[in-house]
Amino acid sequence: ISAEPGFGPQGSSTTVSGENFQNIKDKKVKIMLYDGTAFVADIKTSVKVDSDGSFEATCTIPTENDGPYKIKVVSKPDDDGDFYISDTVEFRIGTIMVLLSKDESRVGDQIVFTGNGFTDDGEWNATFGDVTIFSEEQASGTGLLRVGSDTPQFFVPQVQPGEYTITVWDVDAELTVETDFTVTEYTVLDFELLEAPNEFNVSIDGWNWPEVDGDINDEDRIEFVLFNETDDWDMDVRQGGTPGTVAILNKTGDKA
Repeated sequence: ISAEPGFGPQGSSTTVSGENFQNIKDKKVKIMLYDGTAFVADIKTSVKVDSDGSFEATCTIPTENDGPYKIKVVSKPDDDGDFYISDTVEFRIGTIMVLLSKDESRVGDQIVFTGNGFTDDGEWNATFGDVTIFSEEQASGTGLLRVGSDTPQFFVPQVQPGEYTITVWDVDAELTVETDFTVTEYTVLDFELLEAPNEFNVSIDGWNWPEVDGDINDEDRIEFVLFNETDDWDMDVRQGGTPGTVAILNKTGDKA
């Protein structure tokens, strides 16, 4: 069985569905709420199973205390009730929320990432599309998302402009929360000339690189490498004329 979403406040709805129950016409299943192995409440007492052994039911979340529970579905395939088919799925009563300081921005921008309703002291991970942005972090004792003792922050990964889904995984509760994010601009590196002789000075500009905030990113050094299929060479890129200073990112990441 599955429940989608796998969490919600009292009085809201979740869709419980199942497969591979008995494919006997007019057979029914019972949907219940459990706290561990202890019965808590009936959710639906009679849900009809389709002829292929599947079912789907929209269920109202009971008015129990916030916390982790299990939804259990039970069927009695024989008339005597001696043989049961059952399954459970993790479910959390209460609101699980993830908020971002921005829901759209350019590559390299710094985003503040907050959330609550997660498992107290539980492990959590997060991905930005296919990119991992947080791994094996621990929530606070009150279910707030934390990195150590700090509020999570990340830089928009170097991905092409478009719509992406940020997925946060509550590992202990086996629940996910998703929120959408729009990447508006990609990282840019612009050369004054695309070909030049040896020892010729070429101006380089860059935009949409990571912010240097001195906190989660204090690395302003830029490494330039010239390469082809057979070899590579470190480049000496400087700012402010000759000899100038080694090129670094500015504080905003808007321009290198």
